[in-house]
Amino acid sequence: MPQAMPRSANEVPRSVARRPAVRPVLEAHRDAIRGLVPQIEAARRAGDDARWDTLVQQLGAHFDVMRESYLRSAQDPDVRARMARWLDEMIKESK
Repeated sequence: MPQAMPRSANEVPRSVARRPAVRPVLEAHRDAIRGLVPQIEAARRAGDDARWDTLVQQLGAHFDVMRESYLRSAQDPDVRARMARWLDEMIKESK
């Protein structure tokens, strides 16, 4: 029986994040993102738009790798499609 996807974009699919193929990818990229956040905030406070843009692009690249890791972990195409919709919805809600 396929696992139900979260009801809202604020719920994390924890069982997916624990999969052996996903967990190390998420951990590495989350660590990288944690390092970027203070730099992004410093660039914002300094009004350094070029630096901010560069850092946010780096953050987006990390997210893209994490997203693909989630999607590759889904064996069932229907589950993969639901997961993609969930991830896309999460991004929409954060804007």
